[in-house]
Amino acid sequence: MKGTYQPFIIKQAEEVLELLKEDIEVNDQAKEDLCIILTKKFIDGTLNEGSQVFSSTEELDRFINLCLARQDLTSLKAKGLIDTYDDDESFFLTKKGKEIAEKMFKPGVSDD
Repeated sequence: MKGTYQPFIIKQAEEVLELLKEDIEVNDQAKEDLCIILTKKFIDGTLNEGSQVFSSTEELDRFINLCLARQDLTSLKAKGLIDTYDDDESFFLTKKGKEIAEKMFKPGVSDD
């Protein structure tokens, strides 16, 4: 992981990810994202050791959606359709991605 986190935060993140393994791909990025969320909650005083990680289903849904979006971006990058700048957070279409996008959005062309 890129950051350093409290041991109880790492433990809580691992427990949550174990419960979500059927919904999302559990990987280092998902763990890092969750540790960042939990650390912010800890600093804000809304998370203590043993407390509930997500305060609402909407908050849980936001985390799941973040993980799913990252999975999609990783898949598109592996296919060579997008790439990232050095920060790994700014994405752009590759030449191959632009060609496919042009075909998809060409007037009069449909997938039917």
